Amino acid sequence: MDSQSPAAELQRATVRFCEEETSDSEDEEAALPPASSSLFTRANCQTRYMSQSDSKTAAALLLLRQRQIALGDLISGDCLKFLAEDENLSDSEEEEDLSKLMRMDRKLSLKEYQNRRHLLRPLRSKSQETLRARVFQRLPLSRLCQEATWGSCLSDAVAGLTVGVMGVPESLSYANIASLPFEYGLYALVVPQFIYSLLGQSRQLMVGPVAMLSLLLHAGLEGGLDEHQCPLWYNQTRGELELQSEVCREKYIDMAMLMSMMSGCVLLLACVLQLGFLLKFLGHPVVSGFSSGSAIVIMMSQLKNFLGVKVPESEFPILMLYYYARAVPHCQPVTLGLGLLFTLGLLCLRKLGQRFKLRVLGSLGPLLSCALGVLLIYLCKPLQDLPGLEYMGEIPGGNLPLSVSSFSRWTWWDVKCNLPFSLSVALIGFLEAFATAQSLAKQHGQQLSSSQEMLALGAANILGSVWTAYPSSGSFSRSAVCNSTGGSSQLAGLVSAGLSLLALLYLTPLFYYLPKFVLAAIVVSSVTKLVAYDVAISLFKVKKSDFLMWVTAFLGTLCLGPLLGIGLAVLLSLAVVIYESVHPQIQVLWRIEGTNSYRSIQQDPNGAFIDGVFIVRIGGSLYFANVAYVEETLLTFIEDINAISKMEYLILDFTPVTTADFSAMEALRDVVQDFRHKGVQVAFTCMGDRLERGFQRFGLMDFLSEEWCFPSVHEAVVYCICRCNKDPKGSFQQEMETALRELERAEAQVRQLRNLQGRT
Repeated sequence: MDSQSPAAELQRATVRFCEEETSDSEDEEAALPPASSSLFTRANCQTRYMSQSDSKTAAALLLLRQRQIALGDLISGDCLKFLAEDENLSDSEEEEDLSKLMRMDRKLSLKEYQNRRHLLRPLRSKSQETLRARVFQRLPLSRLCQEATWGSCLSDAVAGLTVGVMGVPESLSYANIASLPFEYGLYALVVPQFIYSLLGQSRQLMVGPVAMLSLLLHAGLEGGLDEHQCPLWYNQTRGELELQSEVCREKYIDMAMLMSMMSGCVLLLACVLQLGFLLKFLGHPVVSGFSSGSAIVIMMSQLKNFLGVKVPESEFPILMLYYYARAVPHCQPVTLGLGLLFTLGLLCLRKLGQRFKLRVLGSLGPLLSCALGVLLIYLCKPLQDLPGLEYMGEIPGGNLPLSVSSFSRWTWWDVKCNLPFSLSVALIGFLEAFATAQSLAKQHGQQLSSSQEMLALGAANILGSVWTAYPSSGSFSRSAVCNSTGGSSQLAGLVSAGLSLLALLYLTPLFYYLPKFVLAAIVVSSVTKLVAYDVAISLFKVKKSDFLMWVTAFLGTLCLGPLLGIGLAVLLSLAVVIYESVHPQIQVLWRIEGTNSYRSIQQDPNGAFIDGVFIVRIGGSLYFANVAYVEETLLTFIEDINAISKMEYLILDFTPVTTADFSAMEALRDVVQDFRHKGVQVAFTCMGDRLERGFQRFGLMDFLSEEWCFPSVHEAVVYCICRCNKDPKGSFQQEMETALRELERAEAQVRQLRNLQGRT
């Protein structure tokens, strides 16, 4: 339809009348008769516009920025603002370039973009591009020299000491989960935390061994060594309960060090390639379900220390319940009672600390439990010889060994076998650390870069593997304690790492009589926070499909194990993304009576269909995977409504559609042709510039003809109504008379508003 048609002129005249008379809004609905109170409120709100020159300048700069994003120049994502000063370009030259840009086609070529790229100022000024600024960016700890005060240093020291006291017994427990010697938990508590404190941006994140990665490491390595890596386990006669971590202890430890090195390399590679955006594909319900399932599996793995009996290992955790049920009649009542008592005491201490706002009380619980456990076994001699009650025994200490000998035993076959597993370890480790760091950063109004966090965690794992540390990540419990006890900088992490080193060098003899049921109690009390039942309840109330994903990930991890569970979680997230993309929302619109607005039949129940005209809004970009669904849905809708009233026109609203690929354009052409054969004309409305250019290059605009392309839904409806009626002139006359009556009502309400303003 011609842009100068009478219908369009009448519509624009209506809008101009409302702007001139009320000066309240450019919206067409200002001319309609809603409640007088709301009109009175809107009449007092004056619309303020940016000047024409500023508007054009802003539009030109944003067009350049869009082109920059499309070309991939914003990989780091921190150049979305620009500074006001520019020393290399005069104002006159800048205005000339911007004015030329607004006169040209909005699709900039690469050459045109390069010629005007200087107009995009970086986020950082020249003073921020100095060597010192770059050092601050890559070594956040260096800011401590400028920002630290005696008070903040004292607060960080207290927080670091508290976390260190809490972390030492926890690390011993987590090494036991990973089927590693106890001292390896202390090894993983020193170097990774020290490296992260130098490179990490989070001021409260505590890095070291965590329960989930320890469980994942055990699930991947135990039973995963092949005949080349552990021939004794395959060739010798072995009992039912013998494990690879016991038969091939040296190779098992070598693979744990290799896993730390490879997972760190994966994170560094992800940092270089800027792959942090991939984390967005893992939905929160799926990750929460996996974490909750892993927490239950961790608790189940500690039951043997409570029962005081050995049970067979299984790659499927659900089978462990059967083994534990068989072992219950042979359990040791003393260890079971003491283990439950210590677990209950730790949970009570944590609850009391939360209730009386004394977080230190809860964080000291593991240390107090270890001290009581050691004294109990040391002073009560009969317990030392009690069957089923095991304590740690001698723990090697006095140094922080290098793992150079492990490096010499690594082979390319080992790397090849562990590569898929290292991806899972890197993914889960970074997810846990970044989620914790981001949560703490929001509390303090800080911003974190996913790339810098990948760099810090990758370097922590790589250098940690050099000093015999197995894969590490950010600990939620220790980080929360650091935050609650006043940690305000990375100095707290350095203090915690220093205390852990002192414990490794001088305090390991004190753990000789530490019973394993105390370590099990510490693990169980720590991972109870990971069971996110409250998230499941919220998901059930808000969206049942998200709750179903949570349950699927939870049960998958609980039944199949952590390795298959994380695979299932990733597949679930990708399946949701693909499903939502392949099934875009398609809304049926009807006209809101007395207005020129068209809304979805689900949003507003007070509407009506226009006889012979069917309006559909497509809710997303079109491409080869979803165009068949759109085509099938449109055909189904038309057949359904034809059973009630014959439709002669189909109006497609492309407002949410930003782009369409070749397959989608072919399908749209077939849709138009198919509907024409059935006597239904198709009109396109609200096409963006990018979409319209694609249609023109494909030839779809010529096939459709300009007669059936409209800038708004209402103009398309008016045109279709005129064609529906045998007397288009009379039909349009009726439409014009209706609009004039609405105009008169609006004028009367404007007079009422002015009278009300005069009285007040």
